[in-house]
Amino acid sequence: MVNILSLPEELLSRIFEHIDSNVQLAQCRLVCSKWNSPANTAMFSNIIVFKTKSKALALYAQLFIDPSKGKLIRHIYFDKDFDCFWMVKAMFDVAHSLNLESLEGKSLTTECCNTLLDIIKASPTAFNKVKVLPRYKDTINQAFSDVLRACRYTLSEIDIDNEKIYLNNTIKEFAPTFNTFDNLKTLNYSGSFKQISEIELLLKGCIHLEKMTLGNLIDGEAMEKQNLKAWMETEVNQVESLKELTINHQCRCDVMEYLTYKYSNLKNINIRANYSHRMYADSMAKFKGNMDRILQSIESIPSKVMTFWLPLNENHYQIIDYFIKKGHHFHVEKTVGPNSLYVKIEGL
Repeated sequence: MVNILSLPEELLSRIFEHIDSNVQLAQCRLVCSKWNSPANTAMFSNIIVFKTKSKALALYAQLFIDPSKGKLIRHIYFDKDFDCFWMVKAMFDVAHSLNLESLEGKSLTTECCNTLLDIIKASPTAFNKVKVLPRYKDTINQAFSDVLRACRYTLSEIDIDNEKIYLNNTIKEFAPTFNTFDNLKTLNYSGSFKQISEIELLLKGCIHLEKMTLGNLIDGEAMEKQNLKAWMETEVNQVESLKELTINHQCRCDVMEYLTYKYSNLKNINIRANYSHRMYADSMAKFKGNMDRILQSIESIPSKVMTFWLPLNENHYQIIDYFIKKGHHFHVEKTVGPNSLYVKIEGL
């Protein structure tokens, strides 16, 4: 029987690398003095969660004693209740050699952005390896834009939730610089747009995307097909790299025609219209006119699924019949009270 106390440190390190729980690693440190160092190293290599001021202080104390531990930190997660961002700056001040690859969390605030900018000013290479930032849920401002710009050569994913906010001048001026984000493969964006051309303004520089989730709310009526075609042929930059697309919130025919024109190599599309009135379900003429154009635009995409809320009004049987007659599978996923069905359309 192998004596666990005699295991070489190299083997212990390999074993501890596969333990994701820092609580378990902390217990391993207590087994014997020989286990302390490799377990401690593994703890720093796991995701560091900033949850409370006291835990952040404990981490700061360890880095103050041994700044070399900073080079082991690769992933940081900000809990939704954490607001002592000055402590993050203090941590970077004592440990200059952090090899950060991801900064994640519930949301990225303006206060956090300002802290990150202070860190960048003190150590310009601090985020040279960062691939992921937390979701940003606020009006896009200069601080957030500057953080993105500082990480532009390594960021692989950007997540912005501006569902009820229109594009402001800051993002309109910043959007063209997305063409310098050579590793940006995934974009998640929810926002309001005054017209479809604003979506193109946002996406025009994102030339390397492979996966995108777009939650769009657009004012006004859909563009006529002929007018849309003329605009796309002169103004839209096509991107061949995007393979996977998810549409949230609104499901408008002109947007679908634009997106399938722009991203001609789509392999998978998931349409999730969250609100019934955005499917024009109160008017069968509008519903059919909208849906006919949508189904035609996505016809050539190999994998496609559509889910949406269907109000139980005078048209819901006709809508069900519309899909069944086209040979599509109609499934009721769930009901909400007596007035709505959440339905999935497959076999599109």
